[in-house]
Amino acid sequence: MLVNGPDCELGGRLGVVESRVCDALQPVVQVGASLKIDLRTVRDEIKGGIKRIIEDLEVDSLGEKVKIDLGELRKKIVELKDKMDGGDSIVKTELDALRKAKGTLDGVTGQPSGSIHKAMSELDSKFKEQIQTPLSQKVNDVDTAIGTLGGNFGKHDKKLQEIFGHIKEKVGEIKGNGGSKKTGVDGIVARFETYVTEVGKNMANQTTVHSWLDKILTHNGVVVYRLGKLVDDNKGSRLNGNYNSEKGMHDPIKEKTKAKIQQAGVYRDAESESPVESNGLLTVMLTSLMKLIEAYASVLDDKINVVGNILQGNNNEFVTELVGMIEREIKNGSSRPDKKHLTPAVEATVAALTANARRTAGKINSLLLSDSGNVADMLDHITPIAKKLDTALKGATDPQPQKPPTGQPESPAQAVDSKLGEVRKMVTNEITGTFTSKVKKDLEDAVSKLPTAVEGFNTEAQKQIREAAKTAIKEAAGQFQTDGTGSDISVEKTMHKFHQAYDPIKKNLKSDLEQKVDAELPNADGTNASIHVKLDDTRKFGGYNTYVKQDNDNLKAGELTGKPDAKEGILPQAIGDIKTQVDSALNMIDPQTNGGTATINEKTFAGPFDEIKKELDEIARFG
Repeated sequence: MLVNGPDCELGGRLGVVESRVCDALQPVVQVGASLKIDLRTVRDEIKGGIKRIIEDLEVDSLGEKVKIDLGELRKKIVELKDKMDGGDSIVKTELDALRKAKGTLDGVTGQPSGSIHKAMSELDSKFKEQIQTPLSQKVNDVDTAIGTLGGNFGKHDKKLQEIFGHIKEKVGEIKGNGGSKKTGVDGIVARFETYVTEVGKNMANQTTVHSWLDKILTHNGVVVYRLGKLVDDNKGSRLNGNYNSEKGMHDPIKEKTKAKIQQAGVYRDAESESPVESNGLLTVMLTSLMKLIEAYASVLDDKINVVGNILQGNNNEFVTELVGMIEREIKNGSSRPDKKHLTPAVEATVAALTANARRTAGKINSLLLSDSGNVADMLDHITPIAKKLDTALKGATDPQPQKPPTGQPESPAQAVDSKLGEVRKMVTNEITGTFTSKVKKDLEDAVSKLPTAVEGFNTEAQKQIREAAKTAIKEAAGQFQTDGTGSDISVEKTMHKFHQAYDPIKKNLKSDLEQKVDAELPNADGTNASIHVKLDDTRKFGGYNTYVKQDNDNLKAGELTGKPDAKEGILPQAIGDIKTQVDSALNMIDPQTNGGTATINEKTFAGPFDEIKKELDEIARFG
């Protein structure tokens, strides 16, 4: 060691000062050893503390305590089965609720005060009051209503067959017949249909025109006047003997006018424009006839051009040709009659003919088709109603093909009468017996069984509640698994997660903690392993390592030099610097050195030793 080396041998000029420098390096070496020994003691005490804490917490015996607690818990669960009927049973709440519900049910089904039994005793009176009497009243109301209905038709029978038969008869009269008799609505419609058909035919064969011409020639004042003048102007031999009178002129004028109209195609053009409808609604048929007659008048007007020629005194080709045809018919041989009054008579006749046609069409419209009195529309509306009602009444009163249970054919009305009779009989005579035998008896039988059924249900319910609880307890107790011998509960099997967490703690906690302490404060190497710890890890003792380098080879050999280039740390270097300072100070001690007086005094060593004291105080903090 440095303290034993040649640099620390006292003598020469060092004297007592150099001896103190050597002594200062001695604690530096000793302080490291002391720190390692103290840390070893601390480490051993930490390990002892870990052991005591584990023992105090009873970590090793925790598994046994859990096993004991689980055994007690299983024992208490199993004992619950034996207390199932006691006052503190776990199903006490459920059994109390069942008893309460049974008490409520007894109030309903119990004999003789249960509400069901009370209601049973009132069945007969309630049946008559609520069912039989109201039903009888309703049946009587139906009879009364049928009687009233019959009275309105002069029938006092309470039979729908008679009443509907009477109604059917009257409706049949209203509907009527469209055949040869032409009665009722059907007869009216048939007459109008015949009218449309016949007038259409008559317009085609000019029978209607002939009738119109008859009236014109007989009653039109202008025509009658002109014919009279024509006969007067041609007395003698100018006229054929058959036509020497006013009336005698009618036939040639009618025939030649019809011939000219046919020749001109008046009806053909009118019918092409507005054909007559012979089927369908009456409104459609009459409207088509009216339009045909109007078209006839329009076509004839176009032929004679009344406004443009006759009223202006000009002759029209149609009129001229017609006058020529009549003239040739009425002349007497080669003698030509005076036509001064013939032409005006013909013009007035054809003009009146178109007016007659329009008047006829106007009558059809005003009498049968106008909004104020549309007879055709009313008949179109009434006819299907009357037909439908007649069909319905026939269906209600005529015997049906299928036979009823009686074997006798009957109409729906008769069937209703029959069913009403059965209802009346049932309500009056049979319903009470049916109620007693088919309703009341079965109900009484069922009610009489209620108390027994309720009691049986209650017993079975209690049994099921207890059995369910026992099963649940058995299942719960079965969750506690035993060890291989079957005598003790296995914590590992019963509390597997706990065992997984606890077993490593029991086995490894102490050793793991001790290993951690050993890792932080390991044993020293070599002969000091049993008493020292290793401080080579400068990361853990950085402050101390700054003052004394632990990994320095000189320190490991126990021979610190204090030289700067040895890199032994701040403290060895500071102590080593004392020697250098002492060497410089020797010049001050030896007055012969510089030929002067000695300058050493108390201050010469105060600074260095203060520095040494400071460094030693720093080291003391690690002790």
